[in-house]
Amino acid sequence: MEIGYGNDGENGLKIMKSYKFGVLNFLILSVFFAMSTFAQSGTKGVVTAPTPSVNPTPPSENKTSAKTEQVEEFQFVLSGNLTRFIEELNNFGKLKYRVAKAFNYGGDSNISQRFGAVLRFDPEAAYQYDWMTSPNRRFIESRLNAKSRKGFYVTHILPLTGCAGRDAEGDAIEFPVADAILRLAKGDVFLLEKVLESSERQKEYKVFSGKIGVGKSPTAELQNALNSAPAGFHPFKVLFNKSGLLDFSISILLEKDLRNENIEKIEYKFFKDVNGFEREINANAQSGFQIVAGRRIGLTKLALLAKVPGDAASYILLDADKYQKEFDKKVAPGNIYKGMFLGDTSCDETETIGAKLIFAETAGGAPKYEYKFLKLTEKNLLSNDDTIVDNFKKHLEEGYTVRDIFYANGIIAILEK
Repeated sequence: MEIGYGNDGENGLKIMKSYKFGVLNFLILSVFFAMSTFAQSGTKGVVTAPTPSVNPTPPSENKTSAKTEQVEEFQFVLSGNLTRFIEELNNFGKLKYRVAKAFNYGGDSNISQRFGAVLRFDPEAAYQYDWMTSPNRRFIESRLNAKSRKGFYVTHILPLTGCAGRDAEGDAIEFPVADAILRLAKGDVFLLEKVLESSERQKEYKVFSGKIGVGKSPTAELQNALNSAPAGFHPFKVLFNKSGLLDFSISILLEKDLRNENIEKIEYKFFKDVNGFEREINANAQSGFQIVAGRRIGLTKLALLAKVPGDAASYILLDADKYQKEFDKKVAPGNIYKGMFLGDTSCDETETIGAKLIFAETAGGAPKYEYKFLKLTEKNLLSNDDTIVDNFKKHLEEGYTVRDIFYANGIIAILEK
């Protein structure tokens, strides 16, 4: 598989045909990662309020009063093609709709990958969207900063998977499973946003990377880089990249808000684990560290924590596909829903693998929230049911916000009020 450079005058997204290796290959890939032993543990993608946000300039909650009755407050976009997805975002962006939440799910990029977004009307500005991928970790920083000099900033990062070697019918496996795994490529899609017709630079980016594999640990290298990060740069996302036969790497993306003079030094911790992940997180939470970001690749779990003031005394993790039975039990004692642990995607799996919901146990006095779950599509379907989408928009207009969207036999939205 080849992942292209994005919509910036270079080649567009290119993905060769891929293998269909299913769950068996995913398990083998998981074992590959589990073979590497590390001194520390891992976690899941959550951004907490006191830390730098992946949404650098969040929409104002009070801007909708200026809209006319003819303008819908919310829009929902779902596409099976990344280029068309960006085109739809730009069409709405020109009409002053801004992405509030973007998500993706599915397997091989050119077979079953889906991209979606919830947009909210913003009467104060129109917006433009672009994208880029990460075919080579060495160029992520320079390419992001080239985009930022044109006024773009990162709003969401979405996992991308693809395989090389699928035959014309898309069924037969031409090579052994091990070869399919070696040809597996992984990376991320960076969703970029800017105010339409503005070139004001808002962000500057840095990327720290470390190799991962049998006998290779990125933990110490990345931790040392975080300890010596330049003033004003704050990490906010964990990236994963595989661009060669055995070229696996983990990166941490940092941003500096050029409009903010605050250069406060924050202590961060990065760790990786296969087992004992939740225990490691909570041991650090007792020392004041809160979850900033993380993800899961195979059996490997990655965590980025920040020592900042907050309400988390400890964390509870829940498999996303168990939300129907367990979510209410987790929030009933007064726990707070904090966000999602970013899952993995595989060549032929529609599901997002390993996604988890994160809850914070607090010392008391935390506000109470009301939650609803809406199923926006059925399993393996890309089409939108107008009635369901209208009901979704109605809940948002009634004051609910979209906390997260994930895939569990269909697209599920977590609403909070």
